[in-house]
Amino acid sequence: MKFNHEIISFPKNVPLNLSINRLGSVGRHWHQSLEIVFVVHGDVTVKLSEEDCFLSVGDVMLINPNGIHELYSDDATLVTLHLKLELLPGLPENVRNAYFDCVSTHADNPEKFNTLKSIVADLLRVNLQGGLCIDVLNLSLCYRLVYELYTSFASDFLRRGEDEARKLDRLSSILSIINDRYSEDLSLETIANEVYLTVPYLSKFFKTCMGVTISRYIRTTRLYHAANDLLSPGKSIESIAEQNGFPNTRAFVSAFKEEYGELPSTWRKRPPQQPFDFVRQEQTVNYINCDPHITRSYISDFIHENSFANTVTAAPGATVKTDSITVDTNGGTPLSHNCRAFIGVSRAHELLEEKIRNNLRRLQKYAPFRYIKMHSLLDDDMMVYSENSKGEPEYNFTLIDEVFDFLMSVRLRPLVQFSFMPSLLAAAPTKTTFYCKTVTSEPKHMQKWYRLVNRLTEHLLERYGADEVSQWLFCVWNEPSSSNKMFGFKDKDTFLKLYECSYRAVKEASPALRFGGPASFSAIGKSEDWLFDFLHTSTRAGARPDFINIHYYDIDLTYAMQNPVPDDDWTELFLSTDPDSFGKFVRDMKSRLSAEGFDDLPVYLTEWNSTTSHRDLLSDTCFKSAYVAKNVLENYDELAGFGYWLLSDSHNELRMSEKLFHGGLGMFCVNGVAKPVFYIYAMLADMGKNMIARGDGYFVTSGNDETILTLYNYHHFSNAYAKEVGIFTSYTDRYSIFPSKAGKTFSFNFPSLSGTFLVKSVYVNQKHGSAYDEFVRMGAVEPLSPEETEWLSNVSKPRMKKEIITGEPLSLSVSLAPFEVRQIRIKKILPDNENV
Repeated sequence: MKFNHEIISFPKNVPLNLSINRLGSVGRHWHQSLEIVFVVHGDVTVKLSEEDCFLSVGDVMLINPNGIHELYSDDATLVTLHLKLELLPGLPENVRNAYFDCVSTHADNPEKFNTLKSIVADLLRVNLQGGLCIDVLNLSLCYRLVYELYTSFASDFLRRGEDEARKLDRLSSILSIINDRYSEDLSLETIANEVYLTVPYLSKFFKTCMGVTISRYIRTTRLYHAANDLLSPGKSIESIAEQNGFPNTRAFVSAFKEEYGELPSTWRKRPPQQPFDFVRQEQTVNYINCDPHITRSYISDFIHENSFANTVTAAPGATVKTDSITVDTNGGTPLSHNCRAFIGVSRAHELLEEKIRNNLRRLQKYAPFRYIKMHSLLDDDMMVYSENSKGEPEYNFTLIDEVFDFLMSVRLRPLVQFSFMPSLLAAAPTKTTFYCKTVTSEPKHMQKWYRLVNRLTEHLLERYGADEVSQWLFCVWNEPSSSNKMFGFKDKDTFLKLYECSYRAVKEASPALRFGGPASFSAIGKSEDWLFDFLHTSTRAGARPDFINIHYYDIDLTYAMQNPVPDDDWTELFLSTDPDSFGKFVRDMKSRLSAEGFDDLPVYLTEWNSTTSHRDLLSDTCFKSAYVAKNVLENYDELAGFGYWLLSDSHNELRMSEKLFHGGLGMFCVNGVAKPVFYIYAMLADMGKNMIARGDGYFVTSGNDETILTLYNYHHFSNAYAKEVGIFTSYTDRYSIFPSKAGKTFSFNFPSLSGTFLVKSVYVNQKHGSAYDEFVRMGAVEPLSPEETEWLSNVSKPRMKKEIITGEPLSLSVSLAPFEVRQIRIKKILPDNENV
């Protein structure tokens, strides 16, 4: 028999295995499970016994257990389902042993397969989405699938040859014994007796069919299950060895190291290796695997076209109650409130627009920031640089003055970033980025660049005074650590020359001015070596920066870094599957700065967000406000300054979307309507001077005779959404990707507070303070008229509530909806004679 046996692994809970694969060719093989293949892209030839079946998009084929088959394709994407019928409890024997004739290309009525496709589409939806009670959903859909197969496709006709069938049935019996009883003291004699063979014949038969000895196969099976058990933190290595049929721990460790190349204790600490690892939340096993190279639009189309609408959803989580939290309102740790250090505007020219200025005026009134970060101060649209007929530089700082005059009027100091390159000064004027074609070339004359930077700095000192400008921050360029296709250069030395030139030009104008490192780009999986190489090199050159300037986005570039492409031209944008990745980045950065001798430099995070995408639909929702609250409060004052990117969806990095809520990163929509995240920063601006308690979901401060509680109920999106499988979002439904979202109740005790108190609450959730959710409730019909825009802005304000509470001592119970952020101010009401 010249074919291979494929071992299909199943979770212990449900005998189901789903996979999504790009297919080339798969040679002759067989397995004990039932297999159904759905073609979602391309063409496939399936050879089953002596018959060739040609499948194209939309076709379905079922391969019965023990059926020898092979598949061929130049490039196809398949959804494949394996099901072990004998492991489904309660199935009648005639159903377990049924033969199914299920090939769509043979059918007279293609609609006969619609229900089958719908069940598999719902299985995909459920397992990509994840959530609680996933096993129950999978089991119910598996039984529904079996019912549909038996009632619509069961057949008495068997297509295998008699001799081949007999051999496969014998081998299947042997494998079933091993797979069912691998944890026992299983000997060759025991197996041989049960299948009525001699030990020598059994050994030869098995080796001929499987290409491996039966003893090795038993050991491999045991190790496979043991490796899965190692992922359960509650199990000891000793108990895992015993439960999987090894005579002792020493034998298990030795076999494991030989098979996997490392010790079991090391294995259980390793991170997931595959970027597409759709692990279900609150679960420890997978029901679905996904090839990282597949085009996910095919999967999305398959689900949308075939799934039973709204018939299968993940079970909602129950309200989570915290333990009783005791807060001592005495003392506390002083706060610097660095979370509002930097607000970002995409390009300097935007600050000449009245709508952007209105956004900033509103921001500075309710949530004042200290600095503003912007690109493109030297772009051609700022009309700064030109040359006369002799090639001599001419400068015009009129528009820069207009921008900085306005910033002074709203009490914002600039981070003066010398970027990007005037086209007349560019070595490669056609090297551009953004929709607006910003030039990101190095200068063709470094001395001319020096004179431009120096003259502009001197002008700013003359216009605004040394006392004021000495409180500003200066740097050069944006994310030079990115690819040459974006802001970077072909080699590192080019930027180092640009940095040193700019540093010396500013310091010549005034040594008191603070010149910082470039805005280096950071993300999960991206090495920080570029930044630290720069810090060491600039220090050796006598141009050590006065502060460190970094950007961080919660995107996962691990796969991109392990599979590099020219110019870092990443086609995949994965989000973080770890809800705590931002805090880990902050801690890791501080640790390395300390280790390499740069912990004396202030660290300013001048750009930060959950994604780099201006088309992530979650950015308009309450998810983003809860994300900001969680990450700011959990990392409060850990850096010298945090910056939120971006002020407004109105910018020129991308072509303007025709949709109002298109997933931009701004605090404000294009029409000036505030998003929920704006109101969160207004809450952060109202916190007290001292931090007196914090924990999961709460941050308590005090000041001005008040106790202020800032609470949040954060939920992370599903792993499928993180990997950009945008199946569960639409323009009007953006919360389905949170399968386990639940309410949260806090119980606070204040032993040092007694008497009568005024308790004032302000909160933002999907019903209050979310313009997007209000827009959906009003019908989501665009465009909006000026009157409708004003109405939407007025009704999407946070909710306010005031009440009088008496306590001896005071206690407080607060319930938050999913993604809600709430601030509660507690102030004692004094008797009349004490108020005099």
